Amino acid sequence: MTDPWKNILLAAKPQNTDPTPGIMTRISQEKAARALKRRFFAYSALSLVSAAVFVVSLFAAGDAFARSGFSSFLSLLWTDFSAVASLWRSYLATLVEALPTASSIIVLASVFTLISFLRMAAKNFSAARPYIHHKTA
Repeated sequence: MTDPWKNILLAAKPQNTDPTPGIMTRISQEKAARALKRRFFAYSALSLVSAAVFVVSLFAAGDAFARSGFSSFLSLLWTDFSAVASLWRSYLATLVEALPTASSIIVLASVFTLISFLRMAAKNFSAARPYIHHKTA
């Protein structure tokens, strides 16, 4: 077969007209988009719940700090600095004893979970942004 006939026959070869690969690709893209949207809204909801837990734990920690007398011991640092400077080891031991550790741990844990859920929501938002359609009025 000569070279010109080969080109003519190859050009006349029927092209693949099967729409299945394009449809399947589109279906898989839609599934991925739906999963991204679900993850984004799930992490957003968890962020809101975590923010509410943080606010509640912050108020509970404030109450625990007030009941423990920690703020009174801490204010002693400004009112009588010379006594604190001379007895600093006893003062630090008293501060550590008065510190409500459970409330502090709960506040720090709620801050950590809030930050991590916000981070994951932001990460999923940037991935899902092209798929989220805004309704205009």
